[in-house]
Amino acid sequence: MPDRLVPMTVDAEVRGGVVTLTGTANWQYSGDEAEFLAVSVPGVLGIRNDIALASKADGRDVRACISDAAQGALCPGRSAAPVSSIFLAP
Repeated sequence: MPDRLVPMTVDAEVRGGVVTLTGTANWQYSGDEAEFLAVSVPGVLGIRNDIALASKADGRDVRACISDAAQGALCPGRSAAPVSSIFLAP
């Protein structure tokens, strides 16, 4: 699927108007985007989304990463980005 939000590890197969999506994605939004694109194709009657998430976010890790970023630290695998303000829910 030629979309920058859908990883190359996602495949689509069509049978009888039903699109089956398979493969892996690191983020839920990538699988959602693949599904959105597939359902947008004229003639598609249904979608079967069998995309597996390759990694699962741990809420504690995400919260710590945001907190660290607010203090100027970088999260692993991330490049520097300006942070003007961050609001953390209690």
